[in-house]
Parts: sequence; structure tokens; C-alpha cells
Amino acid sequence: MIISLGLIAGGHVPYTFFPKSDSNWMFSEIVYPLGTPFDTTQKTIKQIEAGAFKLNDYFRDRVEDNNDLIVNTFSLVGVIPQRDWKEGVSGGHCGIAWIEILPSAKRPDILASEVTSKWREFTGDILGTEQSTFTIIGSGPGGNPIESGGAH
Repeated sequence: MIISLGLIAGGHVPYTFFPKSDSNWMFSEIVYPLGTPFDTTQKTIKQIEAGAFKLNDYFRDRVEDNNDLIVNTFSLVGVIPQRDWKEGVSGGHCGIAWIEILPSAKRPDILASEVTSKWREFTGDILGTEQSTFTIIGSGPGGNPIESGGAH
């Protein structure tokens, strides 16, 4: 045991107590007032998706091999699934869009928090919502989601 500790302390064996990890997943939820037409919500989800795809060009020169940053997208209109402590929502007045980005090893100087912030910026104003959030999924403790509520 003494030899093992000596190797670690001497820097001969690299050791990280809590390795750095950054999430590859984020989502955006929108909730309009009850009675909002499905088409309005669908149009907003498309606006959010368009904002996500602008991330590819913005971050391209900082991604390994100049690849796209976005790996996958998935959207739902008419439902926000239940998760953890939060009750689900259903109806034509709500929707959610998820994006998966490259693993942190392929985007060494791009944090999920920066991606989420830029995604919100590129999406632009979303008018008339009761709730509009852009949130990072997982990766341990972090800050609050980027959220705005009320009339925009």
C-alpha cells in the first residue's frame, strides 16, 4: 500500500479523485397557456430545433476534426414526460426538444453550459410562453437551468 501511495503521490501514476465530466445531453421545454393551438407549439419547437442546428456552425472550429457538434435531436409536441421529481405535462400547449452533443473528449474547450447558453441565444425570443427552459441533463452538480417565464 505504501508503494502504491508513493507512486500516486510522486506523479508516476496519474490519478483523478473526481474525473471531469461534462454532459452530452440538454433539453428545452416550453409551456404556453392552456388552450394554445398545437400549431403554435409546433412552430416554436421548430424554432428551438433551428437554434440548435446553428450550434454546429458556431462551434465547428472548436470541435475535433471540424465535425458537427450536434449528434442527435429529438422533439415532442403535446407532451413533456414526467421525470425525477417533476410531473409531466400534456396538451397542445407544451413541447420539449432534446439535443445530444459530442462527448467532451471531442470538444475539449466547449462546456455544456456554454452550448446551452448559445442554444438559447440562437433560438431567439419565444413570445407568449408561461415557461421556457434550456437545461443540461446529468453530469453531477451544476448551476441552475437557463429559464425565463411570463410573456416574452
